Amino acid sequence: MLPRTLVSRLRKQPLCQVIVPHTAAIEGEGSEIPMMFSLPEVASSSHPVPVVLIITGLDGYRTELAVWGEGFRRNNVAVAVAEIPGTGDCPAAPNDPKSPDRLYTSILGWLHSHPSIDSKRICAWGFSTGGYYAIRLAHTHPGKLAGVVALGGGCHHMFDEAWLEKVNNLEYPFE
Repeated sequence: MLPRTLVSRLRKQPLCQVIVPHTAAIEGEGSEIPMMFSLPEVASSSHPVPVVLIITGLDGYRTELAVWGEGFRRNNVAVAVAEIPGTGDCPAAPNDPKSPDRLYTSILGWLHSHPSIDSKRICAWGFSTGGYYAIRLAHTHPGKLAGVVALGGGCHHMFDEAWLEKVNNLEYPFE
């Protein structure tokens, strides 16, 4: 059973913070990955459930995206929410292009080893820049995932030199 805080008692099955060992970390990276996590009531080692790994964007945090957990819980799907390198409490080195691959190796390893998770039904769902990481995850860890959804994920020319030169002048819906 996950620990329940006063706020989490307001929900029937809240998402709670878990600390996942960053088993693939290198020197200079944190050894723990804080994530939000929830299992539906039916989940057990004799009845493993699918899980959706929600990947935040540049301006999203694991606590904010935990709101999606209730809908998945009602459909007997577990939820894990992780932040991307350079945001929130993510321990991955933001200046190392290979750090996301190590981060997701650790996260997927933890999910695959969880007795109440069906390791054949792990999906990733990324928002905005998290969508970019979801696409990347599909390529770097294809045998570990049943599917990937990239909602607004940058790909193709995003992050290339021409895009980076203009990025500060692009429209952003929250300004």
